[in-house]
Amino acid sequence: MAVGQTLYRDRITWDADRDFAHIGMILQTPWMLCVRPGGAIRDLAGWVAAARGGHGLNYGTTGVGSVAHLLGVQLAAAARITMEHVPYRSLAQSSADLMSGTIPGIIESLTATSGFIRAGTMLPLANSSAARSPGFPDVPTFSELGFPGVVADGWAGLAAPAGTPRPVLEALAQAMRAAQAEAAVRQRLEEMSSTPGQLYLDAAQAFVRQQVADWAPVVRASGATPD
Repeated sequence: MAVGQTLYRDRITWDADRDFAHIGMILQTPWMLCVRPGGAIRDLAGWVAAARGGHGLNYGTTGVGSVAHLLGVQLAAAARITMEHVPYRSLAQSSADLMSGTIPGIIESLTATSGFIRAGTMLPLANSSAARSPGFPDVPTFSELGFPGVVADGWAGLAAPAGTPRPVLEALAQAMRAAQAEAAVRQRLEEMSSTPGQLYLDAAQAFVRQQVADWAPVVRASGATPD
């Protein structure tokens, strides 16, 4: 939603802020820059040095215009390096190319990469959240490593049409909070390497509004198009 408003431009008729009443954030999960274990690159400093020492580095994601793609654009700009985006149809394809050494790195969500990281088949270099993941506390954030502007969370939210009566929105937000507090739900989110969302109603509305504003210049700088 946040990226799509700029990416799809004239192909959509909705506005992420004006046309929706945002009830709350269901979950959030960071994005990870991962490389192949045992290779020459072992940390983010090594990634930056390798990009500067050669002609840049390729990184795979599962979509043009995805947050993973745009995170790479942000990192390249912040570090003043060249990073060439390589889109794949699936994580199965990109991870196979990573393991074979066809590409040096991938950027994907922690939800998608956590199994590989735990199995030791991917080495995470940095986490895109503002704070370290509780499930992977040894993986530093981009901010910690000198890139405070490279911050992004994957998130899922619940929204209703704009104009939905406030009592209805408040009841739905209360139900969401209750669901997120249930042990089974929290366990499932933990299994997905995600954390419960913390923003509801006006705070969620402001968050989405800011997300659209923050990602718009990055989408434009990336050159990504729906085609």
